[in-house]
Amino acid sequence: MKFTNLKPKTRRDGYYVLAFIIPLFFMIGIFVGLHTYPFGNNTVVSGDFNNQYLALFSYLKNVLTGRDSGLYSLSMGLGGNAFGVLTYYLLSPFNLLVVFFSRNQFPLFATLTTLLKISCIGLTMYTYLVRAQILQRFRKGASAKLIARSALIFSSAFALMGYVIAYKECIMWLDAIILLPLMLLSIERIILRGKISFYIVCFSLAVITNYYFGYIIGLFSGLCVLGWILYSLYAKKRGVIKVIALYAFANIVSLLLTAFVIVPSFLSTLGIAKNSSHSYRPVYSAANVIVQLFQTNPGVNNTPLVFAGAVVVACVILFFVNSKIRLTDKMIVAAGLIFMFVSSWLDILYLVWHVMAWPNGYVQREAFLIPFVLCIIGFIGLVSILSAGKETRHRSAISAFFVFLFISGIATSDAALKYVFIAIVLAMITYVIVGFSPARRIAVVPVFVLVISLCSLFVVDFKLQSTIAGYSMKYSEYSKFDQTTTSLIAKGTSGDTGVYRIGNRYQANDNDPLLFGYAGLSNYVSQQPTEVTDFLSTLGYYQKHTWKRWSNYNNGSTLSMDRLLGVKYSYGNTSGEYSSQINRINASMGGDNNILNVPVATGISVVKQGKGYITKDKEAFPVAFRVNGTNIAGSLVANYDTMHDPFSVQNNLWNRLYPDSLMFQHQLVQQTDSKGVYSVLVSSSGNAYMYIPTTRGIDPKSVDVYVNGKKVSQLFVNDTENGIVYLGHFDKGQRVNVSFGNHGSKTDKGGNVENTPIVVTENNTVYERAYRLMASAGVSKQQVKDAQITFSTDAHFVKGNVVITVPYDSHWAAYVDGKKVTTSRALGELMAVNVSQGAHRIVLRYNVPGLKLGIAMAIVGLALIVGFESISMYRRHRENNHK
Repeated sequence: MKFTNLKPKTRRDGYYVLAFIIPLFFMIGIFVGLHTYPFGNNTVVSGDFNNQYLALFSYLKNVLTGRDSGLYSLSMGLGGNAFGVLTYYLLSPFNLLVVFFSRNQFPLFATLTTLLKISCIGLTMYTYLVRAQILQRFRKGASAKLIARSALIFSSAFALMGYVIAYKECIMWLDAIILLPLMLLSIERIILRGKISFYIVCFSLAVITNYYFGYIIGLFSGLCVLGWILYSLYAKKRGVIKVIALYAFANIVSLLLTAFVIVPSFLSTLGIAKNSSHSYRPVYSAANVIVQLFQTNPGVNNTPLVFAGAVVVACVILFFVNSKIRLTDKMIVAAGLIFMFVSSWLDILYLVWHVMAWPNGYVQREAFLIPFVLCIIGFIGLVSILSAGKETRHRSAISAFFVFLFISGIATSDAALKYVFIAIVLAMITYVIVGFSPARRIAVVPVFVLVISLCSLFVVDFKLQSTIAGYSMKYSEYSKFDQTTTSLIAKGTSGDTGVYRIGNRYQANDNDPLLFGYAGLSNYVSQQPTEVTDFLSTLGYYQKHTWKRWSNYNNGSTLSMDRLLGVKYSYGNTSGEYSSQINRINASMGGDNNILNVPVATGISVVKQGKGYITKDKEAFPVAFRVNGTNIAGSLVANYDTMHDPFSVQNNLWNRLYPDSLMFQHQLVQQTDSKGVYSVLVSSSGNAYMYIPTTRGIDPKSVDVYVNGKKVSQLFVNDTENGIVYLGHFDKGQRVNVSFGNHGSKTDKGGNVENTPIVVTENNTVYERAYRLMASAGVSKQQVKDAQITFSTDAHFVKGNVVITVPYDSHWAAYVDGKKVTTSRALGELMAVNVSQGAHRIVLRYNVPGLKLGIAMAIVGLALIVGFESISMYRRHRENNHK
């Protein structure tokens, strides 16, 4: 399309700049109004951005600066394949900006990338609307100014739609929305010009930046091509076979080029439990989607978020009532629109959008496609009606208003009446301006409609963002949390260059180890295998109820288990004010146990910093150690269940490591009255622990735990403690009374629990013997770096199994003095290597499953596209020479 009526610079740049800066300043205005950092204390960090992604950006910075590996990381639970995390969350080119921000300034990085991505959505949508050849005949007769100004209305509406505002916290999804309009433009290049390179670039970028959403927009592009094929066959157009062949080849090349992402990512998710059940029933009530046209209300009965402003709805209606638009076109558009809604409504089709797995949270993730289609239809409707004669404009505006009233009448049953009323008023103004403006002022009409559209968007978006800001991370609290925790860890671990894990007794979320760059036991990423989280839960770290799939240090298991897994340090804070500060960070997975209740044992020291403290345990096991037992193969339990006794599981584990040992002595627990007071007469001295069996799938009620009248913990309150609870150190013959209070009540100590607690005491003498025998059995010089674990054995080492406390994974390659040896599964989920007697150097290297194959496939894809383009260039050269 040629902009013949504009000045050269404006023609080239002006409207594209506006398409970028209108959403930019719109969002800045909202952020200023809601005091969002750097304009106040609220932040854009909310929901899963708070629970997961902010910490992942810290991890990415560590990878980019060489402080962590992009292949394998001990900061992910017990340790795990990190490449799948990179490919799902972190490969957006925008993320490279993170290297310029300190961890304390990550909320500013989050604001900046959010603004840039939303603005880019507006830019690419504008580009599509003014350049798409499929829209050319609908733009016929319209001036360049009219088209450009109209395009600004709908590019801004798409960038600022309710879906973006509600789901922008899942920031890695926005790249695909940026690329969606370009994908459709690239399809036109295939159809009209037989050129595939642009499509390959767009689709490949979509998959690389987020393969999940790359799949969604790839599927949508396939549906668009299918629609074109059906229409072309109906219209008896030529060249259909050629287009099919080119499109198929372009997709094959794109998938090959991105195989280095797809193959490893697919393999990394195989161990994750998924729900793909369906019953060919609706996902939501059809009437609810009408409501979402007038407001954005996330999470209402799985309804898609389709709000893009009252003007978009008004102009979509104009498309269908305009008599100048062919009935055939209206029927095709209506069929496509109905299909989009039905595909989000029927469960089997909905699952297809999500690779046959129900999403956990953030429903209807593909719903941005519906406002995209609505904005295109609305653009056609507005440009067509403004290009029509006066009578057509009059009739269409009046008819459209009555249709709008009818649709809004359906919405009033559920939607807030004020949003519907505002939409009706703004639609009426729009129809008056569009239908009754003088012909000589038509080019100015889109400017007024743009203002109306932005007003409509602002009313809903501001309210939604206000709600989000209310539960967003508070910058001042996050900053204090970051500074306090960083200082505490640095002070406690100063000078320690060994390999160790750190436990946390407070947290902003389960990804704090990633945030602060240490090896821990907590983690929440979608790629974490279920069997690993089940293993930690079986050992008493975190009771997993319902669908929860994360791991959590959870204030520790037993001391001996913490030590076995190499937890050398653990930090906490005894201040009640600090607990409140943690809560004000507003991570739903945050938590704090501010009771200094540390197990008693030799080798443990406490370093304090104000109300903060960090413990150091000199008798924690190293990451690799020789085991005394030989029966280390096999699972500890058949299947994880919250009713299982974790102490029996731990006894089983210790018996395999150190035969004929009894680490935990079960105590007789008697209920003394109906108010939930349980009495134990200690039969063996030691640290005492409690575990409450609970029904899987039901979240237990929150209770405070009292021992002999003193509060020692809070249970099931948050992600800080809900597994094994440390009760204290007791001598044989002491009476211990355990009671439970309803959490939050200072007077009510009569809370009940679901089942009788299991109470044990720990035999520290057994641990001391096991530690001396195994932890110092000639395994030394241990290092973990760049997806590689290395250690040495000395001349006194006795042949046997060396256990490495990372999850077993067949993709670890082990070498003893350069010779490859096999690894084996040990103690349910850990890894072991059998090493012969004497001095050796052992190296374990992690090979990301599928990465080498994916790279090889990408090279094939690159060769194919280079060959294809070379042949195409040669043919064009010959054709030019013959002319």
